[in-house]
Amino acid sequence: MARRTAVLAFPVALVLLAATALPALAAPGDLDPAFSEDGRARVGISGGATDVAIQPDGKIVAVGEAGGNFAVVRLKLDGTLDPTFSGDGIARISAGPGRFNQANAVAIRNGKIYVVGTSVVESQSLHALAMLRLNSNGTLDTTFSNDGFQLLRVGASSTGEDVAVQSDGKIIAVGTSDDEFLIVRRLANGDPDHGFSGDGSDRTGFAEDAQARTVAIDPTNGRIVVGGILEHSGISHDFAFAAYTRTGDLDHSFSGDGLMVRTTSSAGGLSANAILGNGKIVAVGTTNTGQPKGQMLVEQFTRAGEPDSTFGGGDGRTLVGFASSGHPRDDLASDMKVQTDGKIVVGGLSAGADEEFAVARLNANGTLDSTFHGGGVLTGFTKGAQSTGLAINNQTHKIVLVGIEFTSGSSSSPDAMLAARYLGT
Repeated sequence: MARRTAVLAFPVALVLLAATALPALAAPGDLDPAFSEDGRARVGISGGATDVAIQPDGKIVAVGEAGGNFAVVRLKLDGTLDPTFSGDGIARISAGPGRFNQANAVAIRNGKIYVVGTSVVESQSLHALAMLRLNSNGTLDTTFSNDGFQLLRVGASSTGEDVAVQSDGKIIAVGTSDDEFLIVRRLANGDPDHGFSGDGSDRTGFAEDAQARTVAIDPTNGRIVVGGILEHSGISHDFAFAAYTRTGDLDHSFSGDGLMVRTTSSAGGLSANAILGNGKIVAVGTTNTGQPKGQMLVEQFTRAGEPDSTFGGGDGRTLVGFASSGHPRDDLASDMKVQTDGKIVVGGLSAGADEEFAVARLNANGTLDSTFHGGGVLTGFTKGAQSTGLAINNQTHKIVLVGIEFTSGSSSSPDAMLAARYLGT
């Protein structure tokens, strides 16, 4: 079920959202009854979904894992599987025998579907970054790397976490190589782009082990900003950023040397970032600043990497948490997108007596958007549910969340893919 939220005022920049009843009339944040009858859908792929994108025609493309294969799922506007895509709405792609394949990110451009993930040789635990491109009918696009996909292992081990496509068709994939940020740029045909760091890839290290999770392209100058996490004693904590020029060099106009670390004070770290039309950077993740549970953390930075004093409480940050019966829930942010009107939509998990999809919407200045059910909404399913990916239809303004179904308390063992669509304005 979906539950409306009302804002309770708290000091500093933390706001808690408490569940209340939904209104009778449709409003922004309501589940969309035109999607799978009640706004929620379930697809029986064992590994669930990790990311989502929306085609210009409104069809929804989600990626994840099914039976050890890369899984790409397409849903029609009504939330049912699209049989014109790979025959049954699900493309299952293997990178070869003895491999476990996990898709982690998806982007759509000019009718092509771009997927990035990780392929593992299970017998040797060898990890490689995987890049795939599909045609609109779900077949592999053989004009990319001859067979539609390629594997790349830099160093002893490489993973693929996010993908972005430049306006010129060049493809950027990011992940991790031997505890350093890995960024790769390919030409539209899949060949290495030698105009980027000499050989089409680059590794960037920090003072501690780092993992890249997300990438965004600055629409004003083409700068590439990669976000991720640092690890302290094997626990993910701080937000970490690396900014690159178009040619793959670190951009020293960002934070002095192209690198920046922001302390988040608890396990979780960064999950997504975006760059606004004015070059400012928005980042979301999870933190705990003395509260009994985790909260969603939204930060905004200037082009130079400084906290944006016009956002949140004047320090460039806003914390958002959900509550049930006055008791804080344990919240985790997993993805974020910015609407065309500048409002910021954050999706993730909220755990209390049960685990539910959580979605919150902020105004451009970092305050909660009261028109969106007081600022946020929780959506429950039959079993535990965690949202992992978020997309916005810029034509209808509807918001789509995808994620995983799991037996309560066992989110590391997903059972199926879940999706929800919300009304928006």
